[in-house]
Amino acid sequence: MRAFHERYEESMQAGFYDEAASAADGYIYTLLNQPDYDRRDWAESLIRLGHAQRSGADFDAAIRNYDLAIDILQTETDRLNASLVEPMLGASEAMIGLDRYAQASDMLEGVLHLQQVNHGLHDLSQAEPLQLLSQVYLALGDTDRALSRQRAHTSLYDRNYPGDDVRKLNAFLAEAGLLDDLGMRVDSHTMYRRTISMVERAEGHRAPELLPALILIADLLATNEIQDGFDGRPLARRYMQKALWVADHGEDITAVERADAYMAMGDYLSLNTMDRNGALRRYREAWDVLAAEPELDAELRQRFGEPVLLQEIPRTIAPDMRNLVMRASTNDAAPGSRILVRFDVNEVGEPENIEVIEGNPTGYWSELVVEHVEKFIFRPRFEDGEPVRHEGMYWDISYIADGEDLRG
Repeated sequence: MRAFHERYEESMQAGFYDEAASAADGYIYTLLNQPDYDRRDWAESLIRLGHAQRSGADFDAAIRNYDLAIDILQTETDRLNASLVEPMLGASEAMIGLDRYAQASDMLEGVLHLQQVNHGLHDLSQAEPLQLLSQVYLALGDTDRALSRQRAHTSLYDRNYPGDDVRKLNAFLAEAGLLDDLGMRVDSHTMYRRTISMVERAEGHRAPELLPALILIADLLATNEIQDGFDGRPLARRYMQKALWVADHGEDITAVERADAYMAMGDYLSLNTMDRNGALRRYREAWDVLAAEPELDAELRQRFGEPVLLQEIPRTIAPDMRNLVMRASTNDAAPGSRILVRFDVNEVGEPENIEVIEGNPTGYWSELVVEHVEKFIFRPRFEDGEPVRHEGMYWDISYIADGEDLRG
C-alpha cells in the first residue's frame, strides 16, 4: 500500500493525473480487501482519488468520490467535524468545473460554516471558501453577494495582518479587481492606490506575498488601468525590478514563484519595449529554474509548451477593427460571420505567414484582420531552453453579419 501512496504523490507532482488516479484506485482496492479496514482511511483514500480526478478534469467521477468520502466521515465522526472540509472543498471546485455554480455555492457555504464552528469567526482557514464563493456568486450574476464575500475575505486578512503587513496584499488586490470588473472604478482605484502605498512602504521586504502583488500592479500601471491619463510604464518597470529582487533574495520563494517573476519581466519587456533579446534572456532564466527540478515538468510545459498570446488587442488598433472586436465580444455570432486566420510564430514571438482560411468574401474584413494579427505579441515556445518556431497557430473572430456596415 505504501508503494501505491508513493506512486500517487509522484504522479500528482508530475501532473500525471490518470496515473495518480490509478494509484489511488489500487490503494483503495487493497485496503477494502483487508479485514477490519479503517473506514476513515477509506475516506481519505477516496479524497485523494477525487483530487486526482478533479485535477484531470474528470469532474463527475471526482464528485462521486468526494460525496462518498463525506458520507463516510459524517457516519464515523459528526456533521460538523473539521475533516469534512477537504472533501467538501474538492467537491465544490469540481462543481465549478462543471459550471454547477448553485450547487457549488451551497457546498461552499457549508464549508464556511464548518470553518467558523471549528476555528472561530476570524480564522484564515475561511479565506479559500470566501474567495471561491465570491467567484461563484459572480458567475451566478449575484454581484451583491460576490462583493460581500470578497470584502469578508479582505477583512479577514486585514484583521489577521494589521497595519501594512504585506501578507494581506493579494486579498486587497483581489477586491480591487472585482470592483474593477463591476465597473466601480473609483472604489477599485482607491483600493489599488492603497495597495501601492503598502508596496512602497515595504521597501527591502522579502516576503513571497510581495511577488504577485508587484507583478499585477506593474501590469496595471503599464496598461494605464489604475490612474487614467497617467503613463505608468516607468513606474511599472521599477515594480518589475522589485519583483525580480524579491524573487532572487526573498524568504521561502519557491522555484515556480521565481520562474514566474522572470517570465513576468520577459512579458513586460515584450509588451512595452523593443528589447526582445532582454525578454528572451528572462524567459531562458525562467526555463532554467523550472528545468532544474524534474518534478516541475508539468509547470514547464504549461508555460513554454506552445506560444502564449500576451496581448490580443494591441494599443494601436484601427477604429474599424476595434468596432469589429467589440461587436464580437458583446454579441452571439450569426451564421457565416466568422474569419479564421492561420499563422506561425517565430522565435521572438512574432506572427508570420498569416493567411485567412475562412472569412469575409469581399476581402475588406479579412485584410483588416490580417493587419490586426500582425500586431500580436507572443511568448514563444521553448525547447531545451531555447525559443523555437511554432507552426500552425489559429485565431478566429465571429461577429454579427446582418448587412449593417461596421466600418467607422
